[in-house]
Amino acid sequence: MDTPISLNANMTITAEEHRRLLRLAYRFCWRRDDAEDALHNALLRAFHKAGQLRDPAKSWPWLCRIVIQQCCLMGRKQRAMPLKAQEPNQTTVRSEEESLTQQELGELMKQLLVDLPEQQRMAVTLRHLERLEYPQIAEIMDVAESTVRTHVHAGREALRQMIVRRYPEWTP
Repeated sequence: MDTPISLNANMTITAEEHRRLLRLAYRFCWRRDDAEDALHNALLRAFHKAGQLRDPAKSWPWLCRIVIQQCCLMGRKQRAMPLKAQEPNQTTVRSEEESLTQQELGELMKQLLVDLPEQQRMAVTLRHLERLEYPQIAEIMDVAESTVRTHVHAGREALRQMIVRRYPEWTP
């Protein structure tokens, strides 16, 4: 994609912004094809709703919000094949000397994130995977910064509890 995409006369996205939106979609879908579909649907929706955007300066958070909404919508439709964390068994339990590889840890976190409530998942993903600051996340989620902080804290705590419950051998 070399040329900017024009959503209306006042709003276009660059190739870099398109890549960022695709990465954001991937963080919520965890499958490249699904992320591309969600982004495509989001851009179509943004094109049709572009006239409703009152402040063009807030177009980026608005686009991010639409992408996330499309990802969540796709996730709800695909409940037949959810990503669920695998329960520990003989083959997944590790001794204390063994450690998870970065890839294995990443896969585990993907599986655990799916189980978070939608607002917590969104806040944790934007904060820790996309490394956005709280004010940026508040704009994207269209909530107060204090609400974002609450969702991030609750999401991290929920993740900790899931890990303790599912993998008790990892806790002291």
